[in-house]
Amino acid sequence: MSYRDHKFRYHSNGWCQLVGFGSQFNTAGDEFFRKVFLHAGWKALFPNTSSGPQPPPVECLRSKHGHLQVTLGIKENGCSYLLITMPQLLDLISELKRLPKNASLQGPPRRTDSHPPWKFMSLSPISFATSEKLERKWRSYLPKTNKNKKKQGGDTSQANDHYYHASPDMQRQAGDNRSGFEHSRVLYRALHGTEDMSLYLGEWDGKVASITSLAFTTWGVKDDTKVLDMAWSKITLTGSEGQHRNASYDTTHLRVAEYSLLTRNDQRHDLWVDPSPADFPGGTQVLDEDACRHRLFCAIRDILGNIQNGDDMSKPHIIIVHNALKTCEILKACGISTQRWLYGLSTLLRPREEHNSSYSSARGMESSGSWNHRTRDARSRSPPPRWRYDEDRKDRYASDSRYSTVQPKREDGLYEYSRSASHATSSQDQHKPLSYAPIPGPSTSSFTQGARHSEPRAAPIIIIDILDLYNTAMKHDATESAKANERISFRELSMKLGVSDEREGWCAGADAENIYEAWQSLVGSAAVDERGEELKAQRAQAEAAARKKAPYQPAGASAGILDAGEAPGLHDGPVIPPMSFDDDSEDDY
Repeated sequence: MSYRDHKFRYHSNGWCQLVGFGSQFNTAGDEFFRKVFLHAGWKALFPNTSSGPQPPPVECLRSKHGHLQVTLGIKENGCSYLLITMPQLLDLISELKRLPKNASLQGPPRRTDSHPPWKFMSLSPISFATSEKLERKWRSYLPKTNKNKKKQGGDTSQANDHYYHASPDMQRQAGDNRSGFEHSRVLYRALHGTEDMSLYLGEWDGKVASITSLAFTTWGVKDDTKVLDMAWSKITLTGSEGQHRNASYDTTHLRVAEYSLLTRNDQRHDLWVDPSPADFPGGTQVLDEDACRHRLFCAIRDILGNIQNGDDMSKPHIIIVHNALKTCEILKACGISTQRWLYGLSTLLRPREEHNSSYSSARGMESSGSWNHRTRDARSRSPPPRWRYDEDRKDRYASDSRYSTVQPKREDGLYEYSRSASHATSSQDQHKPLSYAPIPGPSTSSFTQGARHSEPRAAPIIIIDILDLYNTAMKHDATESAKANERISFRELSMKLGVSDEREGWCAGADAENIYEAWQSLVGSAAVDERGEELKAQRAQAEAAARKKAPYQPAGASAGILDAGEAPGLHDGPVIPPMSFDDDSEDDY
């Protein structure tokens, strides 16, 4: 019986794990590894041949873009695995059959069940320029033994030991955050790339209704009472289908008149920004505080309300920010409800069981523990959000549940918007606060089906936090992330990434555009672990340069820091916490 005819019991969309704990090839062990990478050498295997060197069987995984491409799967405990599709498996076996009998793999893998997609929180492409780079990654999944410790069961590999043997709470956090990083990589490639991403998009077509970035400047990095200016940028991607698409920006910058000449406070914690304001090249409008709130409210309403017909309801709105928690507090002060916004891309990109299309791990941004806009089935499958904002503690990490979300605490669940008499408008404008639920209707893709018919249909609104992406790549835990929020500004992040090279005064207009650039820099190429290694190398370089009092070289400017073996586009950085308006009177909002 040939390999191709062998009756593997696998789902048609199953994935074969190449190496590591639970791999289908563990029974073949070292032999499989040697033959896939041709470690014995071509001449040793074919001593009587006069032909030149032949490529190892692993070369059959090389894509049309020139990289060896496999799939990175991340499970709920945070562990990652190298996977190939079943067609790739058959190609690999076919290549192995070309080897002499004494060198070929003896028999098919004994384990006959593949990994179905829904066993993973994320599936994403991971690329390597050479077989040596893939081999290095491969080796990180091999089991390790420590003679000084008692024998440990499970996954003891360099890649996964930290996650496999962590506490359940840490595993859930790692699984959620690491899969979220990979979801952003998939989104980036779907929006910008030239390769077909349908393998990783599920039933979503990769199209979005809008992409918006939001930025705010506060008086001090730790001060959450005074917003000095704000900006939002509508991002449009231009370029032909199948070609790399570039971003263009339509940015609005508003400066609060009451604080327009204010010198920023707390420069000890933000040495990266000149304390005086700077004009935005695209134009700066100076308005009083109420007018700024109203303009932001109307802008968000218009952006998120621009799709009305049912055919487009499956297209999500993407909002990219730094520090989603503080951003939600500012939006709250402007009357914008984020109650039904979803944190992260899990709703779109987490694989689902074929027989249960309503599965979703979406997280509401202001949930109080139950998601009344979700179906009963979805609620039963998705535990309460993990991060809840506790106003009494002023602590970002106030609870410990299944999925991460950032959410200001609110008793009634809604954020009302009220304006003073000086800003009275027609009854047409005096509507309810913005609240869009991810419930398109039965004709759209599965991740939004099954919502209650009594609720209005609206496109999903998804918020992406580049601060969390950075902390995930750097393997920061909750405590480290909270400290990073306090001490690192967005301007520092953008300069370290090479997105900005100016230290001129504060300007949310420039930051709004740079937020999207920073997101691209973070998720544009390397997978989460490789990206973290790059970031740490950049940090080490910066610290060494500071000790020598040498000019710091921004990320990407020095050849050799970024791994050329990874697919194009990614970098690093921490982020400034956007913060909320001074709430002097409860009647204002």
